[in-house]
Amino acid sequence: MVIQPQYDEVAIPIKDGVIQVMKNDKWGYVDKKGKELIALQFDEINNFGEGLAHVLQNGEYGYINKAGEFVIQPQYAAAFPFTEGLAAVSINEKWGYIDKRNQVVIPYRYDYVYPFTFGLAAVELDGKWGFIDHSGKEIVTPQYNYVSYFKDGLAEVGRNGLNGFVDRTGKEVIKPQYETVSAFSDGLALVSTRDEYGLPVQGYINKYNQRVVGFNFGAFNFNGGPFENGKGVVSDNGEGTYYIVDKPSVKMNVHPATFRLMVDGEKENVQVFEIDGSTYMKLRDLAMVLNNTNKSFELDYNHESGMIYLTTQSRYTPVSGELAMTLLDKQTSATESDIALEINGDYLTMDAYTIQGNNYFRLSAIAQALNVGITEDPNGRAIKIDTSSEFLSKMNWYSWGW
Repeated sequence: MVIQPQYDEVAIPIKDGVIQVMKNDKWGYVDKKGKELIALQFDEINNFGEGLAHVLQNGEYGYINKAGEFVIQPQYAAAFPFTEGLAAVSINEKWGYIDKRNQVVIPYRYDYVYPFTFGLAAVELDGKWGFIDHSGKEIVTPQYNYVSYFKDGLAEVGRNGLNGFVDRTGKEVIKPQYETVSAFSDGLALVSTRDEYGLPVQGYINKYNQRVVGFNFGAFNFNGGPFENGKGVVSDNGEGTYYIVDKPSVKMNVHPATFRLMVDGEKENVQVFEIDGSTYMKLRDLAMVLNNTNKSFELDYNHESGMIYLTTQSRYTPVSGELAMTLLDKQTSATESDIALEINGDYLTMDAYTIQGNNYFRLSAIAQALNVGITEDPNGRAIKIDTSSEFLSKMNWYSWGW
C-alpha cells in the first residue's frame, strides 16, 4: 500500500516499520500503511533507541515511549538516543548522561559528548577529546583534537595534526603519525604520510602498523577504498586504471581465554580469543548457547563455495566439538579468514580468523547481525547476552569520525 501524499515531509529511511512524517511543522509517526501511531505534535522527532525516542517540544527535549507517552518530560537543551542503557543530554551548556529513570549517572561536566558504543563514549573537555566508560571513569584522558567511533576494536585519534589509533583500553596501538587515516576495514586502514624526500605517499597499514599495500606512488597517484573479504580496489589515479588486489595474509600467535558467559541469566564457560582488542568466538559455540532461546540459528557450510549460511529462528543441529575447552593455555596461530557469511540470504562482510580449522568471528559483529543485546567486560572476563534486548552498541546515524 502506498501512503497517500498528505504530508509536507517524510523522513527516510524507514526504521523498524515506523515512518517519521511532518505536516504544518509538526512531526509524528505512522506505520507503513499510513496509520498514525503517534500524533503529529512535536517540533522534532528521532528514531527509537532502546524503546525510547527523544523529541523536541516547546524548545526542550524529552523522551517518549512507543505509545507516544512522555517517560522523561521535556527539559533538555539537546539530547541523543539511549544506547547501552544511557542517554547523553545537555543542560546549562554542559553534557552528561542519564538512565531511563531520568537519574543522572554521569554528571554534567563535558563540553560535548557522543553516545556509548562498545562500552565507551567519546567526550570533549576544554577542547580535547577522550573516552569514558559507563561509570564515568576516564579510559582515555581527554588529550586529542579529534576522535572517531570504534571499529575493528580501534578508534582513530588525532593530535597536533597527526593521526593514529587507540584500542578500548586506551592504549595508543598506533601513535599519531599519519596526515590522514581511515577506519580499519578487514584489518587494513588507508593512511597518508610523507616519504624520505618529503613527498606525499599513501597506502594501507595493518593493525601492527606494518605497510602492506601501496606507499610506492605519490599520494596523487594512488587511492583505494575499504578492503572486504580479502579483496580491495585501488587506483593509480594517473592512468585511470583500477586494480583488484588481494589482502596480504597475516598470521599471528594467539592465546585462548576463558570467559564467563551469561545467556539470559544462565551461566556457561566458553573459550574465546582476544585479538586486537576484540573478542572472537567460534560460530558453532554461539549457536550452541543460543539454541534454546528466541535467537537460535542454524548453520550450513558449503565447502565448494567457501560460504557459511546462517538461518535465524531455526534450531541448531550440533555436530561435534561445540563448547570444547581444548586449547586452554596453549599458544596457537590465527590466520585472517576470507570466508563469506550469508544470513537469511543477505551477504555480509565480517571479521573472522581461522584457528585450528575453525572460524572465529568477532562477537560484537555477530551480535549486531543477529540483533541481540550483548555486554562485554574484558577486564572481568565476562560476556552477558540478553536475547530479549536489541543490539544497540553501534548507531547507524553516525558512521563518520567526530
